[in-house]
Amino acid sequence: MKDVKKVKRRSSFPSKESTVRVAVLGEASVGKSALTVQFVCGRFLSEYDPTLEDTYTKEINVAEKRVKLHVLDTAGFDEEDAARSLHREAQVRANDAFVVVYSETDRCSFDSARALLELVARSRPNAPVALVANKSDLAQFRVVAETEGRALAAETACTCHFFRTSAAQGHDQIDSVMDHLVRAKWARDAEKALAHKKRARIMGRSVSIPELRKTILRWVPKFA
Repeated sequence: MKDVKKVKRRSSFPSKESTVRVAVLGEASVGKSALTVQFVCGRFLSEYDPTLEDTYTKEINVAEKRVKLHVLDTAGFDEEDAARSLHREAQVRANDAFVVVYSETDRCSFDSARALLELVARSRPNAPVALVANKSDLAQFRVVAETEGRALAAETACTCHFFRTSAAQGHDQIDSVMDHLVRAKWARDAEKALAHKKRARIMGRSVSIPELRKTILRWVPKFA
């Protein structure tokens, strides 16, 4: 009987505790703070002051790995405010993953979510994004259909997944959002590491003189 050589599987999970920075984006009054506090503290805020900007830290377990999440609860999105738009771009560049929130009871917030997805696609291409339709419990006031949210998530240039949530109904839904973002970031990091190793192997292999000459002639302009 021939010996069977075991192949070591490459895991997309980190071997030690990791840190993930998540920014929660969206128009004012869509429930960004309510979702954030529900996730961090497990309680629902029915009333709160408009958020300027708050950062929360929480440790969670994902795939039996310890993860420290830094969650940035941002101020309401205003596309007309140039100074705030520049600040928003800086926030996007500084974070690893994004929760873009709109309210199913507010059509304008849905349009703002589209603009925010475009911003993330420009500033952090390939970063994991969750498009979150909040206030799903308020069916009698719904003006944005679930199918519209799913279509927006599918058509955006971001690596985007669609969720429906209600901050008033507990933390399980927002827990699923954060779990997905962490796993998506790990998968992206694993792909980048693998691509880097492939490039390193190609650059490090021996090259014959004729092959080197062909490469140089291909890239260096010819002069008369």
